[in-house]
Amino acid sequence: MKEIIDESFKGKIREKIKNMVDQLDVNHILFISNYIEDNKISEEELKEKFQTDKRFKVEVNIAYLVNQITSNKDLYNHLHYVQYEPYDLWYKEQTSLYEELNKVAERGENKYDLNSFFRELFDLIDKRVNSCNFNSWIKENSPPNLIGPTLLRIDNEYKPFPVIDFDLDKVKESIQQQFLARQNVLNELKFKLVKIYCQNLLVPANEGLPEIPYEGTKSEMFEILLLIERERNFNEFETFKAIFLKILKLGNTAYIQYRSEYNKRSTKYSFLKRVLKKCGDINESK
Repeated sequence: MKEIIDESFKGKIREKIKNMVDQLDVNHILFISNYIEDNKISEEELKEKFQTDKRFKVEVNIAYLVNQITSNKDLYNHLHYVQYEPYDLWYKEQTSLYEELNKVAERGENKYDLNSFFRELFDLIDKRVNSCNFNSWIKENSPPNLIGPTLLRIDNEYKPFPVIDFDLDKVKESIQQQFLARQNVLNELKFKLVKIYCQNLLVPANEGLPEIPYEGTKSEMFEILLLIERERNFNEFETFKAIFLKILKLGNTAYIQYRSEYNKRSTKYSFLKRVLKKCGDINESK
């Protein structure tokens, strides 16, 4: 049975969650304007309008947040709007992720390690939630006065224009709601992870434990820990081990390696024997 959560397992879970939240990334925002549609204005005519009237802005009537591009051959001419259906896209991945994490958490082992790992996952999701809004999206993707990921439909094709060229008053609420829908899906993902966390991994935080210097060797400290580990009546050893190693600034990997090498030794408990001998000398001197 493994004594720590394998780093490859953590890496796999991180990648799974990253892939899931990446599915919610807004690649482009598509704008549809009645002014453009009704007047059959071409791209050239619109650009000329911008040049001759610096105050002119295209009034947008419909806005779609796009999170999937169907073709990379021609980004703008082959861009199709793909409506986001969270359960269709996520159901399989969610189920697999929750079952995998719940199975590990229910074992009741390595609670401190898992506790820290889950909080790392919460932070990952929270960062996406905090940036899942229109202002952050514009800031992250491009300055508003440059041609970026905002596209306008002209002649049934989507053409790039800077967001500063648009009057978004009629679609602000719609854009906010679409970003909010993504936030809700992210929060739902976090809520289900929090449920696993609360059911299995609530432990006292050990980040605030003092770090105590010691004059002995690592091997001596590991021998003490190994002796305690082999005492079958010692409950919650994993919790004790995490605190013991944290206080003495020792690594769990180094301890496991020491234990493996120790089992091959012909002479064991050398440190313990020295301590017992010293105790005997003290008693004799009294």
